[in-house]
Amino acid sequence: MTNRNVVLIVLDSVRKDFFDSYATQIRNLSHLSYEQCRAVSSWSLPSHASMLSGTLPSQHGVHTHSGNFASLSLEETFLSELTDFTTMCVSANAFASSSYGFDKYFDVFVEASETRRFADGFDPGTITQQIGNNNPRRYLAGLSEIVHHDHPLKSFANAVLGELDNLARDHAIPQPIDDGAVPVLRATKDRIQTSTEPFFAFLNIMDTHLPFRPRIMYDTSLYDVPNDWCSDEMSTWELINTDAEEYWEKREALYAAAIDYVDRKVASFIKWLQRETDRETTIIVTADHGENHGRKEEHGLVNHKSSLSEGLLHVPLEIINPPEVQEPTERYVSHSELGRLITALARGTVPDTSSKTVVAENIGMSGGSDPDSDYEYWDRALRCAYKGSEKYLWDSLGLIKKYETWSDCPSYQELLSEEMSELPKWAVRHFDTDIVTYKQQALSAQNQTDVDEATKNRLEKLGYL
Repeated sequence: MTNRNVVLIVLDSVRKDFFDSYATQIRNLSHLSYEQCRAVSSWSLPSHASMLSGTLPSQHGVHTHSGNFASLSLEETFLSELTDFTTMCVSANAFASSSYGFDKYFDVFVEASETRRFADGFDPGTITQQIGNNNPRRYLAGLSEIVHHDHPLKSFANAVLGELDNLARDHAIPQPIDDGAVPVLRATKDRIQTSTEPFFAFLNIMDTHLPFRPRIMYDTSLYDVPNDWCSDEMSTWELINTDAEEYWEKREALYAAAIDYVDRKVASFIKWLQRETDRETTIIVTADHGENHGRKEEHGLVNHKSSLSEGLLHVPLEIINPPEVQEPTERYVSHSELGRLITALARGTVPDTSSKTVVAENIGMSGGSDPDSDYEYWDRALRCAYKGSEKYLWDSLGLIKKYETWSDCPSYQELLSEEMSELPKWAVRHFDTDIVTYKQQALSAQNQTDVDEATKNRLEKLGYL
């Protein structure tokens, strides 16, 4: 059977309910929808490791306290089964970058950012980090780099577009460029056109991640927000359990507009793939995790902090042009099965990856600023398990909660009990170690990554530093 190209597109921080409402073009192109897909973890670093390895954070060791992909080898990922494929990654995600060791899994690796619109050109953001944004010398230093670069025109375009973006922020007008979708898709097209088929391509698009602000390319009918407004006017810790109705109306409207914009760009890219590739190409669209919006069912929590809510774990999973026609399933599908799904699609089959039970895990507080108090609580380990409409959540401090979920109500859960003393056996059998034991082991072996200034700057803009 002839091998197929496979493209995995990961939309960062996209929860299932918003995806269903605003990613209508992708949904219309999809031939197979997994309506009950769950991420394995609640933020980028451990989630990406789980997608690659099919294992839990406590098994692959990539989480808050390890800080990079050092513990996960290529041989432990599904990519080791695609040795006859060209493997490539184009990522705008600072965690899925060379700074954290993510590049070691791929034959071709490209990093995109808001300061590097053309991946082959010079990144003017590096000059800003060295000299400072307010130092006029950065223009001369940048010009020198551009003139002597192998791709001066692309380098010049990166500099000009970066300056336009800065000017827009200073003068209360919509941002003139997106947050990386265009450079990610452009760089992917360039690499596909120069690569040998069959190929596997991994894309991470960050436009649907914080911060949110008005942009020229957004559909303005979806929001009524001042041009100088930005979602980071309130921090994570200011928002938790805070009545900020006006803030959330603006933020959710821009979140929807970002998803709508990415939907249009990705749908156009999918059509290009189907026209331009010689082999059959199957495209998978999902999200590494969702996002909390401070809702009651999310216990007032926001972003990706210390939570395994449905807003964070219930994510889309769409298959465009699979090799076989399949009936949709309402059973659970976990990101831990993504590798098995991809390798089977590459060989021309569609496996049954559904399950009666799935689990998720978060070993500690995700990257970002620390809380003002009660650090141990926010940094606790969390686990959850699903079976039917039941969802059990427990942590390393001894708390056990039971929720109910509904297949026709995405990203929603209802608390049934928070006074349970024991978990069902089926829930805990998925984990190799006790949650308290593993948390203590992770803390004692803590090892954080020292990243370069450009990566730190990207993480700071995303609210992680």
